[in-house]
Amino acid sequence: MHIILPVLGAVITILILLNRLESNGIDIGWLNPFAWKRRREWAKKYHANPVYSLDNPMQVTALVMAALAKSEGEISAEQKKEILGKYQEVFHLSEKAAGDLFSSVIFLIKDDLLAVQNVEKLLGQVETSLLLSKRRLQFHSSSIFLVWRALRILSRKM
Repeated sequence: MHIILPVLGAVITILILLNRLESNGIDIGWLNPFAWKRRREWAKKYHANPVYSLDNPMQVTALVMAALAKSEGEISAEQKKEILGKYQEVFHLSEKAAGDLFSSVIFLIKDDLLAVQNVEKLLGQVETSLLLSKRRLQFHSSSIFLVWRALRILSRKM
C-alpha cells in the first residue's frame, strides 16, 4: 500500500500538470505516436498526385487513353469526339457520362504527362482493388478487364 499511493499521486500530478499546460496554450499532442502516424499518412495522401490514387479500372483506362491523345499536343475536336465515342463504346456510358469522365481525366492530367508514364505505379491501386473484388465479379467477360489486361501487357513491354 505504501508503494501504490506515491505512484498514484505521481500519475495524478502528471495528469493535472498536463491539463494545466494544455489550458495555458502549450500543445503536447505531438508526443502521441498514434496521432503522429495518422497525421503523416494524411499528409502523404494530401500531397500525393491524385493520378496514382485512382482505383477504378475504367478511370485509369480513360486516363491512359486521354494521355496518349494529349502526348502529341493539344487535343483537337476530332480527337475528343473519337475518345468520347470509345468511352461510350467500350465502357457502355451515356454521352453525358462519357463527357464527364473525359473532363475529369483531363483535369487530372492537366499539363503533367510525366505522371502517366509510370504505368506500374498507375495500375497499383487498380490491381489491389481488382484482386479484392475479383471474388464477387466475373471479370473475364468484362470489356474493362480486357482493356486493363492490354494495358498491363503494354506496361511489361516498356
